[in-house]
Formats: sequence, C-alpha cells, structure tokens
Amino acid sequence: MPIGDRLTNIVTTTATNIDANADGGAVLIDLNIASSWDGTVDFQATLDGVNYFNLTYITLGTLTPAWSISQLTSLSTTRYILIGPITQFRINCGAGTTGTLTAIYRIVPSDSSVSLTTGGGGGAGTQVEGTVASDGVLAGNPVRIGGAVDDTSPTAAGEGDVRDFRSSPEGNLLVESYFGNGSVHQAASVDTNEGISADVEPAVAAAAGLRLVGWVARETAGSAAVATFRIMNGADVACGVGIVGIELSANQSAGDWYGPEGLDVANGLTIDIIAGTVDVYLYHKTIT
Repeated sequence: MPIGDRLTNIVTTTATNIDANADGGAVLIDLNIASSWDGTVDFQATLDGVNYFNLTYITLGTLTPAWSISQLTSLSTTRYILIGPITQFRINCGAGTTGTLTAIYRIVPSDSSVSLTTGGGGGAGTQVEGTVASDGVLAGNPVRIGGAVDDTSPTAAGEGDVRDFRSSPEGNLLVESYFGNGSVHQAASVDTNEGISADVEPAVAAAAGLRLVGWVARETAGSAAVATFRIMNGADVACGVGIVGIELSANQSAGDWYGPEGLDVANGLTIDIIAGTVDVYLYHKTIT
C-alpha cells in the first residue's frame, strides 16, 4: 500500500486477519472500540507468509510511550505504531462477543537515523519530537538532549558503552577530570638539590613514563659568580643526553615549564654541573 494511504477494516464477532505490506516503512494503527468490543489483537509479521510472530509496538498518546510485544486485551480506543522497517505485517483480530472494532492503519516512512540541525540561514531544519525528559524521573524512551541528575562519583562503564552527561540538581553540567597514574593531569613531584657544585647522578632514577615538567634554579655561591649546568636525560653524565643548558649570572634565578605533558626522560634525570654553585629543583611525574 502507498505511504500515507489510510485503510479501514471493521471487525465484529468474527476473527479477522488484516494483512498488508509496509514496503519497508513503519505502520501507524488506530484501534477504535465501540460498544465494548471484547476481542484480542496481535500485531504480527512473517518471513515466509505462513508462520507469524508478534512485533514490537509502541502505545502512543501518553507522556511515557510504552514498548511491548504482548497481545492486546481489554482494549480501549488507542493509537499504536509498529517501528520499521517492516515488510509483510498482520493485524490479528480475535473474535469478540459484542461490539465493533474499527482498525485504521497507514504506512509512514521509517528511518533508523535521526539528524539534528539548526534552523538558521532560512532552513527549515529537522524537528525531533518525543517525550520531554527534564526535571522528572527518567522513564520510557524519551528524546533527550542533555543528561540526568547525578552528583555522585560515576561507576565504571564497559568499553563502548553510552554514557549520560551528568548534571547537578541545579542543572549544572558536571565534568570530572581524570587524575591518576595514567593521566598527564596528575600532580608533579619535586626533586630538591640545594647548594650543589658537583654532578648529581642521577637526581631522579630512570622509570618508564618519567616526564620532566619543569625546573627552577638559582645561583647560590658564597661569592656570587656565573653558574653553568645542564639537565640531562640519563643515569649519569657519561651516558646522558643534554635536554636543557642553563647559565645563570651572579644571584640570578631562572626556570621553565613543559607541562602538563612534559619531556620524556625515561632514562632518568641527571644534573651536570659545569661551573659554580646552584640550587636546582626538578619537577617530574611518572605516567604509566
């Protein structure tokens, strides 16, 4: 039957099968009950034209549309939709003992995807309709753009699972930063080396994932003078690779920051003193 055409069948006290082809669409069905018709209705489909099975349907007309596959009994006038794509379908009407059932059905387009667009620039956009889900208990299958109130720490979800946005009771979006050994957003440790005039080998031991995120240095000789040193990636000066060279004038302080990612120094941190006396503070973290 063509999309949008409305067909009507009237059922009284005789069991009736209403068969049609939806051609890949969905089916909108109105069951109108008169004089207390007391039969039953099943929405069904078939793959071979012989064997039929019940289809999932949605009962419309309420704030919380309900999904079901069960036989309809104790009917009242109600609208239903069979979600497509559907080909051959049947409205299986059991015999009633009194009254009349009028079944009105039509095929509507079926699309498993939903596009959200804005209406700017003169375009009509795409309107998405569904039960509003805000400031209320989540029920049924509403259309939601937003999240659910949850101001507690979330539990872990499985890989590939869908997660809701989390909202405070006042509607503020909650974002929990990831701090842990596997994150660059974790606190750094400081290695303190004060009044040194000889190499420190190593200042920080080698470790997989070791990162230098910053340093601060100050010239501290009793008789102020120029101080020169290198920070190296390695366990000692002999095998280390220089990653930054610093020269400080008398009483000068200096520093730099490479965070939060930092510089890869998995071979360890060594301080190579070339001249003078300095205080050196190395800020580092280990990402595993």
